[in-house]
Amino acid sequence: ASAGLNIPDTLITTRKKDIQAFVTKPAKIITKSINEGLVFFNNGYGAYSETTEMDPEFQSGLADTFFPSLVQKYIEKFAELRIFFIHDQLYAMAIFSQQNEQTRLDYRNYDRITPNRNVPFELPGSIKDKLIRFMNAIKLNCGSIDMILTPGNEYIFLEVNPIGQFGMVSQPCNYGLEKLIAHYLSYGTI
Repeated sequence: ASAGLNIPDTLITTRKKDIQAFVTKPAKIITKSINEGLVFFNNGYGAYSETTEMDPEFQSGLADTFFPSLVQKYIEKFAELRIFFIHDQLYAMAIFSQQNEQTRLDYRNYDRITPNRNVPFELPGSIKDKLIRFMNAIKLNCGSIDMILTPGNEYIFLEVNPIGQFGMVSQPCNYGLEKLIAHYLSYGTI
């Protein structure tokens, strides 16, 4: 928030009563993995932890205490934004996930039959400046940033993954990031 980015109301807790206090009025909230989405491997298979809506029934079924969990206010989406950052350069992609029930809550619930539309996206200058300031403040020269663009044209910062994938932005948007990264690693410049 010190970079001026909007973030959703967020709670990390181990107690049901904290969640009940967090939800002060009827509102949609979600929970998602604090760490990696892949939670375990078993005989070559992994289980994926996806974003889940915590409706009142879900909340009432919680134990009084549980493993540390991240809870956030649900943010209505016009599009989900995945932004690859390298050395003060931003490469953004809009993911139009809201027209598909399977991907509405989290675009990572891929629909391989009817894939989401992914397009290059030009961020406003003020958002670019805030993201660059944030990445420099936390001393990262590379990372994948997740944001939401709301129907009201607000930009909401969710997270940055310091070792995030660039291919999912590069290929659909034809950015050629693999060449840019190779050049950066070889010559130290973009």
